[in-house]
Parts: sequence; structure tokens; C-alpha cells
Amino acid sequence: CNSFFEGDAVHPEVAAAVDAFARALQGLGHTVEPARPGFATLDVVRPVMQLVATGTAMLLDALGAQRGRALDEAALEPVVRGAWRVGREISGIDYLRAIDALHRLGRQMAAFHERFDLLLTPTLAEPPATLGRFAMGNPDFIDYRLGPEGLWRYTPFTPLANATGAPSISLPVALSPAGLPIGALLTAPFGADALLLQVAAQWDAAVPSPPRIAPALP
Repeated sequence: CNSFFEGDAVHPEVAAAVDAFARALQGLGHTVEPARPGFATLDVVRPVMQLVATGTAMLLDALGAQRGRALDEAALEPVVRGAWRVGREISGIDYLRAIDALHRLGRQMAAFHERFDLLLTPTLAEPPATLGRFAMGNPDFIDYRLGPEGLWRYTPFTPLANATGAPSISLPVALSPAGLPIGALLTAPFGADALLLQVAAQWDAAVPSPPRIAPALP
């Protein structure tokens, strides 16, 4: 799946790197076919966002209780304050709906893996972001995560493993023109960690890897 799960295109440099990695896997004897799991990206990232928010609220409330006083919200970064507020507003019913959505994703991925051993996607939808692009200064946590320029447009694929508990591995399959790694993400069925590591090790041994030392900064 070399696109967002609903078919939107990823950055051309990322798409080219993942296509080249797919060809490398074919050269190692694997069968690689285009396929999508059958859900939209927001079906994954929205319930994950709700759990992140409720988890943040639970943690910060617990820290306040541990200290014997409420935390000073002004001492928190704006996006963390936003997550705390959103988490407090999520009802028990909405929390259970998010859990149900994650369970549904797990069942959908189990059905996907009845036909396919592994799911191949990009790690990120774009080359690595510039410093400060996702700075924590946005007080609107939902916009920060799910807005038009939100985090989900940059990293739509990795939340799937968080949602389902499936093992995933990101491999540095290419370098961007700026000299930064572009990753391909392999996701295996739940419990199939060994299969994932075997394929990754096979590729790593057979294909020259990009440099593992970052270029010198200006």
C-alpha cells in the first residue's frame, strides 16, 4: 500500500523509495502485490487520538494526585494542555467506542493477513519534516493531530501498529535529496515478530543499506 489507506498520494520521493524497496523484495523471491486493508486513514488515527488524549489526562491527573495539588497548566506546553482538556471531555461511551474501533481494525487486519503475510507501507507520508514543523505550541490538540496540516498527514501509517498491537519495523530504504532517511514500514500479523525480523534481516544482508551516520549539519 504505497498511498494513504483511502488512496491519497504520498510524497513522490517517498513513493519512489517504497516502490524500489518492493522491487528489492521481489528480487529476493517475495511476491509483492498492491493492496489496501480496506479502511480509511482517519479510521485508524481518530480513535488513537482519543486514547492518547484520555491517557494524557489520566497521567496528568495522577501526577497531580501524587503531588497533592493540581498541576499548573501554565507549566505545560500548549498541545499537552489541549490533550489534557480533550481527554477530560471524552465520555466513557466515547472511550468505549474508540476501543471498539481499535478492535474492529484488529479484525480487519487479521482478515487482510489471511491473504498477505506482510503489509508494506511508507513509514512517513513525506520526507523527514523540518525542525519546528510540529512544535508543541498549538493549543488545539484535535487540530494538531487531525487538522488539514495535522500530524496524521505526516505519519498516517505507524498508528496502525499502535491501534492493533501488531509488530512493525521501519527500514531506512533510501535517502532524501537532503540526505535524510526515507523509511519503508513492514507490518506482520499479531504475534508474527519472527517473520518480520527474518524478512528485514534478509533485505539488510542482501541490499546495500543507506549510510547510518547523519550528514554533518551546516
